[in-house]
Amino acid sequence: MNVVRMRGAWSLVFVLVLSSIGCLGASAQDEADPEVELAGAITGTVVEAGTGDPLPGANVRIKGTSTGTTTDLKGRYRLDGLDPGTYGVVYSFVGFQQKTVTGVEVEAGKPTAIEVTLAEETAQLDEVVISAQAARDTEAGLLKDRAEAAAVSDAVSAETMSLSGAGTAAAAMEKVTGASVIEGKYVNVRGLGGRYASTQLNGVDLPSSDPGSNSVQFDLFPTDLLDNIRTLKTFTPDRPGDFGGGLVDITTKSFPEQFTFSISSSMTHNTQVQGNGQFLTHPGGSFDWLGFDDGTRAAPSILAQTSAENIPDRPIFAEDPERYSRLSKSLSGPMGPRAGTAPMNQSYSVSLGNQSDVFGRPLGYVFSLSYDREASFYEDGETGRYQLGGNADELSELIFLTDQKATEEASIGGIANLTYRLSENHEVGLNSLYTHVGQSTTRFQEGRWTAEAGPDDVLTNRTLLFKERDVRSIQLRGENYLEELGRTRITWNGAFSKTTQEEPDRRFFASIARVQASGDTLYSAFDQGLRPPSRIFRDLAEEKYSGTVDVQIPLSLFDRKGHLKFGGSYGATARNFSERQFSFNSPDPASGIAFDGNASAYFREENRGVVGQDETGNPVFGLTIDDQTSAFNSYDGERAVGAGYAMAEVPLWDRLKVIGGVRLESTDLSVQATPDSSGQIDETDLLPSLNIVYELRDDMNLRLAGTRTLARPTFREVAPYPGFDFIQGEVIIGNPSLTRTLITNVDLRWEWFTGPGEILAALAD
Repeated sequence: MNVVRMRGAWSLVFVLVLSSIGCLGASAQDEADPEVELAGAITGTVVEAGTGDPLPGANVRIKGTSTGTTTDLKGRYRLDGLDPGTYGVVYSFVGFQQKTVTGVEVEAGKPTAIEVTLAEETAQLDEVVISAQAARDTEAGLLKDRAEAAAVSDAVSAETMSLSGAGTAAAAMEKVTGASVIEGKYVNVRGLGGRYASTQLNGVDLPSSDPGSNSVQFDLFPTDLLDNIRTLKTFTPDRPGDFGGGLVDITTKSFPEQFTFSISSSMTHNTQVQGNGQFLTHPGGSFDWLGFDDGTRAAPSILAQTSAENIPDRPIFAEDPERYSRLSKSLSGPMGPRAGTAPMNQSYSVSLGNQSDVFGRPLGYVFSLSYDREASFYEDGETGRYQLGGNADELSELIFLTDQKATEEASIGGIANLTYRLSENHEVGLNSLYTHVGQSTTRFQEGRWTAEAGPDDVLTNRTLLFKERDVRSIQLRGENYLEELGRTRITWNGAFSKTTQEEPDRRFFASIARVQASGDTLYSAFDQGLRPPSRIFRDLAEEKYSGTVDVQIPLSLFDRKGHLKFGGSYGATARNFSERQFSFNSPDPASGIAFDGNASAYFREENRGVVGQDETGNPVFGLTIDDQTSAFNSYDGERAVGAGYAMAEVPLWDRLKVIGGVRLESTDLSVQATPDSSGQIDETDLLPSLNIVYELRDDMNLRLAGTRTLARPTFREVAPYPGFDFIQGEVIIGNPSLTRTLITNVDLRWEWFTGPGEILAALAD
């Protein structure tokens, strides 16, 4: 009860603190001098009309005055300190036609956004005068990028994520056409599993925190920290080669053009979850509400100090009964679920962003924190497994279970992003992110085990699990615009990312109930074919160092603008996975200990270890443990991928452009489970790509693409490590002889941008 009060108190304190900050901001605003009128501003970007590329160093000034500025590396500008009123703004750049935008209205304390395109000079250098247009909203802006992009893509903006109520990137991906979300966290693109898609954070590959997959878990990323999520469905050579189904690029918040401060909070109640008195749960630690185990589930020190290398598959220290008894008693805690109540779903976030002058140059920053807690529950699920019968035209039932499953999840996340403009043509940035998710799962399954038990026997599975996952990423990036080298643009980044997953004390207990001829029910916890009651401790850590350099040079062909792009990348990944497995032995018959269907009573402390002596003075054992760990239960993996590429975007005529190139990518992957057991992949592949974009109308495109990509096996698939799958009830072993797969992709897509923020598309692949 004290824990519940503590959780409620912390939640209340957090809400009050956030509310107080909001009140302080409101008070400061209220106390402002009403006689002082706030200045306004004009902001926006200047891009090249032919390519849509930003124009760094373009001049922007208020017509008829000396007030002006120049655009930065991304073509952005800002004119501050303007009195409310109507202005004309003049835009100019060497080699481009000057443009004047009239009728720009500036309001007090608010920026007015103006996006401008400049066309190259022709023989006639008359000034072009237009009227101001309303700024695009975020979703419409993303659609404009998609219309002009070289590859087929979809995108979800922060605006859409907010309006849809998506709390994580996984929920946001449910809004993407052609993408599906599996188990609430894994993303399949175009129906292809995780091995056929790669994931990036701000353009940098992410490691995986899943021991059985290369897939990134998208529920690790709160949408409060994100600007947008782009899904690329067609490979281009400047992207990683493991692109069979697509690539998902998660972009965190960038610094704003003006001061922003926001707070949000929400609470929800689901009568099927919070209002259900049969919500499954099990005891945990005092910090579960934050997503962290407080050590309650950690392996007891007496077990952590032992090694299974010389004692596989037999009782630990059976020659020392007292020590053996202490070892068996050390694994305390229940082995089955209990009914309880679910916590209230709640979410809080706070973010701050602005620009400041540092050494006379602008420094942009954004900081954001988020906390979410959510519970889910179902009690009418069904799990079945079948196989083809002898006639191969009908299915035979192997197992059929009713299913109840409850989860309690808490997540925290934060970002700190900085961007410093060294000059109008050069900037550097530092992006950092940390997210942590803790999830407690309680599952109860009951039903028929047709393959192994009688038709009236009842199989019961109980699973208790707590899993912690986190992602840490820090990225140093830069962009350089070299006008003296033909307006060459160089972008680069270096990154370190680390993901971890810890499963302290996963518990599994299966039993069989048989009705006897007498009508009595006989329970068995150690029946033939049953996996014995188990306690498993797993740890995974994966680190990745990576760097990329991209060089883009404008080119002209038939008086039409295109560009040449080339570069390289290198990524080194290291994974460490370790597991300890303990299982219980059945009690000695002389102990008198029998399972009566009550899991909590059966595994109480007095039933474990030495429970007495026989008539000869020898110890009588109750439930005791075996260390089932072997050398194969742990493995180390390393992967190094180096690549170089060259590509060009060439407009053949006004409505037709071709984007083609090739990527050379080398893979060196190795997995070591034991000195005598390892897997190795060493390949170099040439990956061509050709994309053709035909503009049927100004608002309609037809795209055709042919590409070659690859798919690499996961560390887990190569590691010769036997692991028990609690869902399938099978032992899965990796194959060290696996190699990479080459994939040929052909895509045809028609897209119609029917209006701002609207698109109609059809795709065949």
